[in-house]
Amino acid sequence: MAEQTKASLAKDGGDNNDNGEKKVLLKETFQEFLRSLLIGIVPVALDYLFSALIIYLFALKNMGHSFFDTFFIEKDAVKSSISAAGTAVGYFMGFVASYLFSVFFVYKHNKKGKTLKGILIYISVEVFAYGFNVLLALALSKILSYTFAFIVRICISYLVVFTLRKFLIFMPEQASKQSSEK
Repeated sequence: MAEQTKASLAKDGGDNNDNGEKKVLLKETFQEFLRSLLIGIVPVALDYLFSALIIYLFALKNMGHSFFDTFFIEKDAVKSSISAAGTAVGYFMGFVASYLFSVFFVYKHNKKGKTLKGILIYISVEVFAYGFNVLLALALSKILSYTFAFIVRICISYLVVFTLRKFLIFMPEQASKQSSEK
């Protein structure tokens, strides 16, 4: 009986420790999410700026519009191929800024992100996210103006990409081992 009590106390102590680690991980993740939101403005601004620049140079300029008209462009004013090209260029510029901020500022557990494997996983996540963004951009451009479609796709893809980055690259090794064991 005494052995059972000791075992259950040891088990409870282990559970409390696990709960403490989970709380710390949750707090770290929330702080990383906030830092990611804070710096996320830069990659999003680069994405929008370069996307708008491509749309302006290859569509609106020839139609007599100014660069600032890209902020209010109607959904059918630009060919899908030009919109996709703008999305590609903008996304790449945002990707470079995002990687640098993620590794050096956002995530506390960033050792894996600095390795070749981490970089390859990061690129894979971004390739997936790019395809997801293009599909969202094409679908949303049919029902929303360019700017509103941009805002909606950024919000949706942000949540998806943050989650993928955290769990595939920037999760503390101990927590990722525990989650793979369960």
